[in-house]
Amino acid sequence: TTDMGKRRIAVLGAGEWGTTLARIVATTAAQDAAFESIINLWVPEEDVGGEALSSVINSSRENPLYLPGVTLPEGVRALPDLREAVTGASVLVFALPLHLIEHLAPSIRGACASSPSVLCLADGSSLAGGPEAHAETAVKRALADNATDVSSLLPPEGSLEDLNAGVLCEVLLGSADKLQASLWARLLAAPGVRVRCTAIVAHVEVAAALIPVVALAAGWCDGLGLGGNTKAAVIRTGARVRSGC
Repeated sequence: TTDMGKRRIAVLGAGEWGTTLARIVATTAAQDAAFESIINLWVPEEDVGGEALSSVINSSRENPLYLPGVTLPEGVRALPDLREAVTGASVLVFALPLHLIEHLAPSIRGACASSPSVLCLADGSSLAGGPEAHAETAVKRALADNATDVSSLLPPEGSLEDLNAGVLCEVLLGSADKLQASLWARLLAAPGVRVRCTAIVAHVEVAAALIPVVALAAGWCDGLGLGGNTKAAVIRTGARVRSGC
């Protein structure tokens, strides 16, 4: 059960991005009466000097393996048991490869709340499998069409250090539902985070796949001596893709 009808949040995946998103969401949820202040972070168990990673995170308020030096809010609770982490959760953040979701689905279905809001971290890998592999389709299939809406998030380019230090960073959020877009914009709006929204969820996945290509193309412009104007055109194209234009 949830606390007085407040929405419970679970973040799945404790890599550098999962831990960062848990930190951001815990910061904003603590100031929003619509959400529980405790954020469950599912941690696939690993050994840290003879101690379980989840225990280390809970005791030290830090993820020494994937996000060392960044202090996590007291509201982040690391849990090694996936079913326990998602029990009663009506807001799910997937910060792990999409191909793992089908394997995890049996533990999630029936434990999370009915019709949860879902956010997936886009990495562009789903495009190789065609439309059926897109985040929205894959997640709804894995959850037996139980998800209210599946949104995608394109993280900022560059270092995670900037994002965790509160330096201004922009993220691209794709959500076809305005209410869901508003929900995620609220949860992601931590200090230093600017959320840009697009209604085309697939665009976020396309952008995630194309941005590394644009970076390579800009490097080739230098290597081939094509000049500053050509490189500027490539970078401008990448910026348009990144911004959702």
